[in-house]
Amino acid sequence: MVYRKISRDLKDAALRLWDLGWEEADIMQGLVVSRTSLYRWKKLFEELGTTVRPPSPLVGRPRILTRAVLTACYDIYQKDPDIYLDELQFWLAIHHDIAISISALQENLDAILHKIARERDQQQRDDWDVVNNDLGGDSNLFIFADETSKNDHTLPRKYGRAPSGMRATTDTYAFNCDVGYSVGAAMSKEGYLAVKVLPGAFDSWDFLEFVSEQVVPLMNAWPQKHSVLVIDNCRIHHNDALLEIIAANKSLLLYLPLYSPDLNPIEESFSTLKAHMRRHNAEILAAACGCITAEMAHNWFLHAGYH
Repeated sequence: MVYRKISRDLKDAALRLWDLGWEEADIMQGLVVSRTSLYRWKKLFEELGTTVRPPSPLVGRPRILTRAVLTACYDIYQKDPDIYLDELQFWLAIHHDIAISISALQENLDAILHKIARERDQQQRDDWDVVNNDLGGDSNLFIFADETSKNDHTLPRKYGRAPSGMRATTDTYAFNCDVGYSVGAAMSKEGYLAVKVLPGAFDSWDFLEFVSEQVVPLMNAWPQKHSVLVIDNCRIHHNDALLEIIAANKSLLLYLPLYSPDLNPIEESFSTLKAHMRRHNAEILAAACGCITAEMAHNWFLHAGYH
């Protein structure tokens, strides 16, 4: 008998007819099923209460990257989003004794790199739209502040040209994990208002110092222009002292919804900043920030939904 997929309804009907006293041969002929199938369905029903075999819990090979390792990779990309796959491959070999190919690593990373989109809370985003509308939708009120990092991944250009058969080489820096700087910036529709550069990464104190010394003096009391500071939900941005400083200035502090860089126009400015540094081989980050113009800032505000 040729193999064919048999629905659960037909299997259940065959057993009901058998219970009603039908002969096996009549059931086989009427439903076009084999005797072996009848006895197999009967055994399954007696053991499991269903004619359908449950799926096997052992599906496919064990994962190369466990959930704990994937979580660690996710944390790495949160802190250093421009890390190369071969560097992550080396890190996995050293710290977790895992040998994995670049292609397999890319396949495993697809899930965690899409995790941000899945974790977005639509209710928080809807609430943000309500707050924005309650403020009158006037983007001149807002100053967005955030930080980004630079290491020697940022400087080299990604492509070059050379005669056929020859390798293109440049004088850009080789990547050094020990070299890294962070840029804190505050941006309004007029462009960057304040910039702070420091070696390493920003911590809670660094961000508080940047806002209190360089951003708050540029802010006004609500509801005047530049009276609302908007920052994301990064851990270092949650600071009681920051709330007190903003309140003392009679200004407002708002936090963006989780995992919503599309609502933060300063994120796009960071991409332009790094592109500028690749073109001009800039070593002084503060000077490179001058590439952000008022027209750019205005367009990024519009793209993020602020009019």
